[in-house]
Parts: sequence; C-alpha cells; structure tokens
Amino acid sequence: MRKRRNQQRAFDLRRRRRGIIVSVELLLALPLLIILLCAVVEFSMLWSVNHLVKAASHAGCRVATLPAGHPAASEAAVRQAVAAALVRGRLIAAHQITFESGPFTGDPIMCEVRLPMNAAAPNMLAIFGFNLDGRELVTRTVMRKE
Repeated sequence: MRKRRNQQRAFDLRRRRRGIIVSVELLLALPLLIILLCAVVEFSMLWSVNHLVKAASHAGCRVATLPAGHPAASEAAVRQAVAAALVRGRLIAAHQITFESGPFTGDPIMCEVRLPMNAAAPNMLAIFGFNLDGRELVTRTVMRKE
C-alpha cells in the first residue's frame, strides 16, 4: 500500500515537472511566434499593395500611350487612371505620380507611382526594430507612345 502511494506521488511530481517545462518552453517561444505572425501579416499586406501599385503604374502608362490632344489632358487622364487602379481611399490619398512623356510617336513614356509603406500596412514590427517610416513602394513602367 505504502509503495503504491510513493509511486503515485512520484508520478504526480513528474507530471508537474513536465507541466512546468512546457510552460517555460511556451514562455520562451511565444514572443518569437508573435513576431513571426506579425511579420507574415505585414509582409502579406505589403505584397498585396505592391501588386496594386504595379497595376496602377501600368494603367497610368497605358493611358499615356494613347494619342491625346493636349499634354495636360493626358496627364490628368494618367492621374485618373492611377487613382482608379489604387482601389483603397487611403492609398489614393498617399500616392505620388511622376510622369514623363515625349511629343512624338515612339517616344518612351514613363509613369512612376510611389506609395509610403505606412499607407499600405500597419507598422506592427516597429517595436521589434523593423520600422516602415521613410520607406516606399516604388513602381516604374515605361512604354512607347502610339
């Protein structure tokens, strides 16, 4: 009887130690898992918005390649096409466009769209040392004028 109680106590003690070890391991691993989760979410948001910025640059450049009567009208059409391609209001408010066009058919037309990364994704990794302040998503598209 006494032997059985001692065995039960030893078993309970081993079970408590195992629980403490699991708790300590979780305590050490949880911050890394949180950092990894934040990084994956932030990177996926930046990746998604980067595709939107590329599409906006391409749309603006495509509109600029079409024949237009006046350069100011062409630039307004480019700005409108870029704004339409950047679907979200926060992105539309924060973007910058650089547009260069030649007067003749066959001249290169360049449309560059810049967007601050802060407008694209929350700055979740700033407390871990990776800050989005001052960084931009930049896409440049060059086509020939028709």
